[in-house]
Amino acid sequence: MSENTLVAQTICTREGHDFAKIFKFQFVLSKTPPKTSESWRAYKVSDWTLQACPSLRVTPVLDSVGDLVGWFLGIGITAAGDAITQSLPLPAQQNADDFFDKAQDVIHGIAGRFAIILATSDKQRMYFDAALDQSVVYNADAGLIASSATLAAFGEPQTNPLFDRDAILNGHNYYAFEHTSDPRVERAFPNHYLDLKTFALPRVWPLAETPFDIMRARRNGLISRMERRLRQIMHGLLRNFDCCLPISGGHDSRLLLSYGKGELHNLSTAFSHATNHNTLVDSLIAANICKIFDVPHQVINVFGEEHKKQLERRKNMRRFNEFALRTGFEGGTRDRRAGLANALAPKHEVLIRGNLVGILSAQQYGRHLLDAPFNLNFALARLRIQDNWSEEDLNRWSARYLRWLNTLPKAAHSRTYDLAFLELVQPHALGALLNGSTNAYHVNPFNDRTLLHGSMRLRPRYRLSRKAIDTMQQNAAPELSVVPFTSDTKHVVMKALGKSPPWEDLKDLDILQQS
Repeated sequence: MSENTLVAQTICTREGHDFAKIFKFQFVLSKTPPKTSESWRAYKVSDWTLQACPSLRVTPVLDSVGDLVGWFLGIGITAAGDAITQSLPLPAQQNADDFFDKAQDVIHGIAGRFAIILATSDKQRMYFDAALDQSVVYNADAGLIASSATLAAFGEPQTNPLFDRDAILNGHNYYAFEHTSDPRVERAFPNHYLDLKTFALPRVWPLAETPFDIMRARRNGLISRMERRLRQIMHGLLRNFDCCLPISGGHDSRLLLSYGKGELHNLSTAFSHATNHNTLVDSLIAANICKIFDVPHQVINVFGEEHKKQLERRKNMRRFNEFALRTGFEGGTRDRRAGLANALAPKHEVLIRGNLVGILSAQQYGRHLLDAPFNLNFALARLRIQDNWSEEDLNRWSARYLRWLNTLPKAAHSRTYDLAFLELVQPHALGALLNGSTNAYHVNPFNDRTLLHGSMRLRPRYRLSRKAIDTMQQNAAPELSVVPFTSDTKHVVMKALGKSPPWEDLKDLDILQQS
């Protein structure tokens, strides 16, 4: 293979993969466009060329007089609740001194999964969504920016010596900070922008004056603003895109569905995956929720006889390898049933998911740490870099963590675990892995600064008690209070049907609680 051939092309040619099929929803940005796929589209801005899969939405960004200043990649809902479908207008002319300041204000108000390329005569930048759900990696030496590591380097793949590749592909560990599977390629950070001239990553949020607390008397007002914004985002997605929504027995998907009320007739598919006993129970809970909302519900039951051949080892390995390649070797499907369920997910434009709702429940905190000083060992453990730490490892990653921590303004240090989740965990544990799913473009409605910052302003003790999420849930859909969550439902199932009943026995079980 030529040294100017992308690693992705090298692997696809050698292993017989269809490049266009593997790298659905992905992109490459460069000044000298490499070979990708004949089906990919090209978009110019300044001296950069964006090459993108036709399934990835690419929308023009216009300045205040209607001139093209860049491209919006992905799905977004503006601060006003408008879906970005035809163009993204900015409130300043590109030659104005405050162009990027005003552009930044608009960008920080957008919810969804996206990246934005902006270019004027003297500045060229790339901005990201608040959690880097739209994966962005870059190779400064090669002048490549892309959605995954194998699209951002030439020649043969290289292995990052600081990480256990197999443990990462099996879902036990993650890459961390700027690292990817290839030492030539670095991952961007959310809350920063990428300078396309220097490849520097200046921080743009939080600012020194950004508050990270709120008085108890103002808490209800903050929650009300969050409720309005979540409803606005859900309605914007459901009105403007062909959406599906996976529903489990937990809090996150239930909350999203509840804030979609009024537009749920536009939801194309509500579904659940049944891959083990817990998810069978989840499917039962989801069916009851959907019945109350009068939303059709589909169960993808991989235990069905019709899927037996798809679970054969050879087919499972093919799925695993393709998923890993799509993610730039940053993750794989953990087990064969989960891998099959991912492949069987409904095919729609957008899959709405609830991962980031966990910040509303302070999932990054342990109760023993609520009133304790910052604990570096706990913070490092949350990154899941490795399982066994040598002194050299501990020193290396401790120093790197503290360098990141020192980029935060002082007020933000009280929410270090939350911000580490957004900036250090989420880009690797989810953003990179979203490339692996190609039946729909996955979007987190909670990926929005009003919601994320609002959640962080609520004190961790209050969030950990679930008072915040319970309040929002009850305000949106009190009728769902009769539907139990997973742990309670498992007890009902065990008492009525014993351990691990099949879906055919489970689906008609009455689990609704009497008020």
